[in-house]
Formats: sequence, C-alpha cells, structure tokens
Amino acid sequence: DRRKGVMAFLYVDVDKFKSVNDTYGHNVGDLVLKRVGEVLKYSFRDTDLVFRLGGDEFVVIMSRINSSMKNRLLSKLARMNEESEADGLILTGGAAFSDPDDTGKDILSAAQEALEESLLSDKGSCIFR
Repeated sequence: DRRKGVMAFLYVDVDKFKSVNDTYGHNVGDLVLKRVGEVLKYSFRDTDLVFRLGGDEFVVIMSRINSSMKNRLLSKLARMNEESEADGLILTGGAAFSDPDDTGKDILSAAQEALEESLLSDKGSCIFR
C-alpha cells in the first residue's frame, strides 16, 4: 500500500523561550524544554517520533498521515498551546507532507521554511508546505 509510506514533518518553535532563560535562568529553561517535550510526546501517537533539535526547536516525524489531515495537526497545535499558555509559552509550527504524488520534495527543508514563515507572521500558527 503506497499510503503507508506517506509521512509529515512538523517543526515546532517555543516562542518567548529566550525570555524564560533570561528571566529565570537555564535550570528553569531546561525544565520548560522538558515540559514542552512531554506535551509533544503525549499529543502525538506512539508511532510518531519527537525530537529536540537544539535550542527551542523540536521536530515531530509522523507516518501514515497526508496533507488531507492538516486540520488534525492544527487542532493538536491548538491543544498544545492551551496547555503551554499557563507557562507563558506559545508553540509555533511549520509542516510539510510527503504525499505519494510529491515524493521528490525535501519535506524536512519545506517544514523548516514553513516554520520560518509562521514565526514571521502569527505566533501560535502553523503554516503548511
């Protein structure tokens, strides 16, 4: 089944993280990053992979998902933002899909570009490529 190979990359940036580190120190910053990692991990399926890339950026690699499921990703991000809002944080995302008819594109780069565009537009949003 060709659809089993369909996947998506979601880049997530923790907005306002620098101010947390500057105000409360790196120990609190480390706890915040662990909390964001936990929120990401339980917001996605067991089969999805969650990684911290460095600094305040995370990536989620999802399998068996295609571009018709954008609304699912948007609702996950909205729920994660509701939980992170209590900590004064906002999560902004950028995502790209590898639909079967689009196997030639570099979805990791596309997701990163989408995140950069989201960060310039509306914090807490998610742009898709």
